Amino acid sequence: MRGGWLHSRTMACDLLAVLHRFGAKVWMEYPVRSGSRSPAVDLYVEFAALRIALEIELGPRRIAADLAKAQELGVDELVIVTATPAQAAVIKRHLAKSKPSPISVQVLPFGASIRHLSQLSRFPSLLNEGTNTRPLLAADAKVGAAAAGTTSHVRKS
Repeated sequence: MRGGWLHSRTMACDLLAVLHRFGAKVWMEYPVRSGSRSPAVDLYVEFAALRIALEIELGPRRIAADLAKAQELGVDELVIVTATPAQAAVIKRHLAKSKPSPISVQVLPFGASIRHLSQLSRFPSLLNEGTNTRPLLAADAKVGAAAAGTTSHVRKS
């Protein structure tokens, strides 16, 4: 991962471990497209048919790029994870000024992101509640469906 100690060694590794416990398939530094110079999302997660991009951010500077990567990947939800609630509030204010996203976007401090991902792992249809605008998928109706195995894949850039 390209981030510093807090980003890569603490938050990303902890999220990876938690997601494994939830039964997710997880890829670190997942490239958006083929090629050695492709941008990548910090974590790409699959819970059954539910696809989530996770970006760890400490400020709003890279949010537009995060949204573009998530849209290009065609994920169901982008979760932007921050270290503190204050950082999440700054990013939410920044997003409020931009045009609406066609995918669900959650901006959550670390602990709240764990709770959110826990709920999605047990009830994938929760993604259709709130501000999400995508239609209900048949796979979402399988409440509590989890990925068959817990594998992780590390992509090196």
